[in-house]
Amino acid sequence: MLIRPGCMTQTGPFDEATFGRGYGEENDFCMRAAAQGWRHLLPPTSSCATGARCPSAMNASDSPAQGSRLRRRCTAANPDYALRTGRRFYCAADPARPARRALDLARLAIARLARRFPDTGSARC
Repeated sequence: MLIRPGCMTQTGPFDEATFGRGYGEENDFCMRAAAQGWRHLLPPTSSCATGARCPSAMNASDSPAQGSRLRRRCTAANPDYALRTGRRFYCAADPARPARRALDLARLAIARLARRFPDTGSARC
């Protein structure tokens, strides 16, 4: 997540005291930034690389109860959290759909080529 300095100044820091590190503080920050008039953008050409563990992602060892606690905290801090992140609002809008579809079509084309021209083990340049 990239954040403009002005947004961070106006919105305030991530609330790790309430949410803990890696479990909801970014959701809360985004909700507060939106309430201040900041927009969230998804550049389709961007990419993200993480180390061995992404701290904000739910891990296999995390319990469903942990996800429920996250939602309750976010909803307590931002009453419209469930509405703005639910299927009717976000999923219906699906702002990343065109970029995701283009990527899927490109992957399918590459997969078709790979089947037609399998790797012969020759050196690549």
